[in-house]
Amino acid sequence: MAVAWGVVMEAVRYKLITSPGEVSSVVDALRAEPAIGLDTETTGLDPHTTRLRLLQLATANETFVFDCFRLTPDDLRQIGRAHV
Repeated sequence: MAVAWGVVMEAVRYKLITSPGEVSSVVDALRAEPAIGLDTETTGLDPHTTRLRLLQLATANETFVFDCFRLTPDDLRQIGRAHV
């Protein structure tokens, strides 16, 4: 546990996703969630020259960090179909 500004912070539970098989298992887990948080990281700020670096999806209990340099766009499309 960490303490910041007098507030006790619980350790964040996260999993780094680097393979298509891991994406599939995360999609199955996300289907059961009523709400999902989303964040992205890029290699810069110019939308014409930078690349998506990380995609982060969070549930109430866990955060999934997708390494977009190791996954293909087709791998990541599975995520979009999770709530369809």
